[in-house]
Amino acid sequence: MKTLLGRVLLGCALLTIAVKSLATTADESLSQLYKQAKAAGQSQVVIYLPYGNLQPVWDAFTQAWPGITVRPAVISGGGAPLLARIRAEATSGNYTGDVVISGLGDIHTLQQEHRLEKDVPPQATSLPEQYKDSAGYYQIPFNTLFTLVYNPNLIKPEQLPQTFDEAVSQKNQGHFGYARFTGAAAPDLAGSVLFWNNAVSDEQLKQIKANGREVPTAIALLTNIAQGRLAYGLWAPTQNVKKIQQDGAPLAIHLLKDSAVLMGPGMAMLNHAPNKAAAQLLRGWLLSDAGQRALGELASSYGTQPGAPVPPGLPDVSDYAFKTIPLSHWEETLRAFRSHTQAIWGN
Repeated sequence: MKTLLGRVLLGCALLTIAVKSLATTADESLSQLYKQAKAAGQSQVVIYLPYGNLQPVWDAFTQAWPGITVRPAVISGGGAPLLARIRAEATSGNYTGDVVISGLGDIHTLQQEHRLEKDVPPQATSLPEQYKDSAGYYQIPFNTLFTLVYNPNLIKPEQLPQTFDEAVSQKNQGHFGYARFTGAAAPDLAGSVLFWNNAVSDEQLKQIKANGREVPTAIALLTNIAQGRLAYGLWAPTQNVKKIQQDGAPLAIHLLKDSAVLMGPGMAMLNHAPNKAAAQLLRGWLLSDAGQRALGELASSYGTQPGAPVPPGLPDVSDYAFKTIPLSHWEETLRAFRSHTQAIWGN
C-alpha cells in the first residue's frame, strides 16, 4: 500500500514538474521572440480582423513588450472584404499583413487557398483540442458569449425566462428581439453551433419569427434593449455589454444555459508575414496567462486556456457543454442551418 501511494505521489510530483517546465519554456519563448523582433527591426504587427473592441488588449501588449505596436486593420464583418484584402496582397506581392483573427469560415477559406503558415506557439500546448487546429494552422485565443441580454428597468430577474422555449414562447410575444438572420450574422453563427449539437429545432425558430421582433444587427439589438424598446434579446454579444453599461445604459446578462453559445475566432499567421518574429510574439502572448487576463479584463472575452479568469461582470460558464463545430464541417453546417432559416423567414 505504501509503495502504491509512493508511486502515486511521485507521479503527481513529476507531472507538476513537467507542467512547470512547459510553462517556463513558453515564457522563455516570448522573451526570445522579443529579442529576435527587436534585432530584426520589427516594430509593429499588422493584424486583419473584424473586431474593433480589442485596442485595450493591443495597448497592454505594447506595454508588456515596449517598442512593438499592434496595427489593427479592422474590417467590419470580416468575410468577403477581409478575404479580398489578403488576396490583393498576394496578387500584388506587396505583403503587409502578419496575422489574421477572424471567423472560422474565413480561416477555412484562407487555409484552402494556402494563404496561412503553420505556426504553433509553445503556449498552445495547454490549449484544449477544440481550440486548436491539429495541423497547426490556427488557434482560438478567446470566446464571446452569446446569450440573453435584458433591460432590468423593464423585467425583473425573477421574471426572466429560464429556458429557450419559454424565452421564445407566445406569452413573451413582442417583448423580445433578435438580430436578422443573414447567413453570417451572430444568430446564424450561434444557431449553427446549436444546430450542430442538436439543440435547436425548426419549431423553436418558428416561435422566434412569430413572437420576436427582428432588428438589423446584434449591436442594434443591444441598442433597442438599452433604450427600452425591447425587454430582452436572444444571442446578444456580451462582449459589447460592458461598454454600453459604462455609458449608463440599463443592460444586464442572463445566462440561458440551454441556448447560450461560446464562440471564438481563429488566429493564424499569414504567409510572407513581414514582421514574423513580432507576430509570433503577439500570438504567443495572447495565449499566455498575461494575454488571457487582458482579453478577459479589457475586452470582456473568455480566454480559452484552462483556468482563464471569468471576465468581470460576466457569468461563469465552466459547465458549458456544447461542442465547437470542427473547421472541416463549419461551412457545411452554416449552410445547412441557413437552409432552415431561409425556409422559415423566406430570405
